[in-house]
Amino acid sequence: MAWEPHPQDHHFAHSPPHPAGPSCRQFMMRAQREWNVLRRGLPSSIWVHMYPDRMELLRACLIGPEGTPYSDALFFFDVYLPPTYPLVPPQVKFWSFGESLNPNLYENGKVCLSLLGTWAGRDSETWSPGRSNLLQVLVSLLGLVLNAEPYYNEPGFERERGTPQGDLRSLRYNESVALSSYHLMLAVLQAPPCDFARPIRSHFAERRAAVLARAGRLQSGEEGRCSEGFRRSLAALLPRLGAALPQAPPPAQ
Repeated sequence: MAWEPHPQDHHFAHSPPHPAGPSCRQFMMRAQREWNVLRRGLPSSIWVHMYPDRMELLRACLIGPEGTPYSDALFFFDVYLPPTYPLVPPQVKFWSFGESLNPNLYENGKVCLSLLGTWAGRDSETWSPGRSNLLQVLVSLLGLVLNAEPYYNEPGFERERGTPQGDLRSLRYNESVALSSYHLMLAVLQAPPCDFARPIRSHFAERRAAVLARAGRLQSGEEGRCSEGFRRSLAALLPRLGAALPQAPPPAQ
């Protein structure tokens, strides 16, 4: 977690600040509680920046989990807490960089998640002012959205799980997602969210060898059966990826 002035490239930076008054003080107390929950409970694969000058804004970065087509990619989400929060859920915008990565993450930045009220779900999965919080939202994005078989996140596709047709479609979808994740890495390195530039460079310098090794295994077919089109696309992408990934972290400030 980090504290600093809010960045101007935050999706909700130009939303009006919450009006002063008793309701604002109540909101600030709730925001402080949320920060404490995040401070105690965030896993190491989620980074969050908070902005004391705009307590209603946050930015989260999720590291793509190992064993998924998102491995080692960085996924950024801008968060806005409305004045009536937590009576209503937070608003969340995804930095897609124009990539199609998941049925729950749209290219226009929309995030479909039952906790946010943007996706259908059972009562226990929807936002509840008394029991829901930001940590749950972020952990749900990491565990439920960025999973090993995102094809089945699409409504109705779960019934195909375990069938030859479903397995093949899931495999092909994972190929597309893996390519998009590598393109996302390139985009994040080229135009990073401004307050995450140093952590991004440090992450990819540390994970450079692992990223290239995994991409090489995928391209060679060592990690399972892949389509010839996927291998060709990945072979064309590998030199760009190798050139873009930093070989050393940024110098200490």
